[in-house]
Amino acid sequence: RICYLQLQAMLREEQNPPAGWTSGDIGTILLNHSQPTVTAGTPFDLRITGVGMPRTKGAQRIKIVRQGPGGCDEPMLPTVQGLACSDQFVCSPTPDEAEEDHATFKALSILALSEEQSYRVCYCRGPCSFAWQYSPVGDPIVVPAAPFHFSTTPATLGDSTRAFSMALKGPAGGTVDATNWQVKVVSGESCWAAASTEFALTRGAEDDAEGTVQFQVAYTPGTGTRGTFGNYTVCACSSQLEQDHGMAHQCPQYGHIPVTGQELVYLSFEGPQTQAPNTLFSNQRFSG
Repeated sequence: RICYLQLQAMLREEQNPPAGWTSGDIGTILLNHSQPTVTAGTPFDLRITGVGMPRTKGAQRIKIVRQGPGGCDEPMLPTVQGLACSDQFVCSPTPDEAEEDHATFKALSILALSEEQSYRVCYCRGPCSFAWQYSPVGDPIVVPAAPFHFSTTPATLGDSTRAFSMALKGPAGGTVDATNWQVKVVSGESCWAAASTEFALTRGAEDDAEGTVQFQVAYTPGTGTRGTFGNYTVCACSSQLEQDHGMAHQCPQYGHIPVTGQELVYLSFEGPQTQAPNTLFSNQRFSG
């Protein structure tokens, strides 16, 4: 038998060996990714490197999951921005760049939680519908703990919630003074947005030793008598930093960062309208 090593791989649709010959490759060998650490909430480009990767964007996909015993079976957390999964394994988008030695996914970001987190990068060359089609790549991505985190009382905010308290706290040991920080609540995920007019925050007790600030929050629905259900991001910025640099004593739009609460970075308001109906005739369909 005689074997020939090709200098350049051929696309599958180009492979048409003559009778008696067999053509193929060694498959995809993953090497590494480009982001061992990231700055929470800051966009980055993730470059996956390897050998024998598809030269077309095609069906390539990635998911970024919190490192855990489930490996790439773990679901993707809402802290991961720029990627979306319709179920546990069907994710998008395709890479922005694709060559036989790399694939690049642009404009990704990961929000911080109250403790340092490690995330696993999982790659699938396609098709991507099952757990076994994803493989871990490189070392985990480390995301430092958020400078602040919050908790609310009551812990669950629902349809009838009109007032609640919120505690904002700096890292353990009081290394950051939360009393010099301003806070706002925005609709959605971006702290660049203006503060939601549905929330009125009143600053309460401060504890310098613990770096804790209490807020009383009044929630007034913007339309009708019911609230606007969904997710709101709590954002903070250092007013002291602005003063030290001779700037206006007001946080600019770009100065806010997402503040994490418990496990998620959002205030979530839920109510009956967010649940599917489950009554006798709720799923009936009629034809004329």
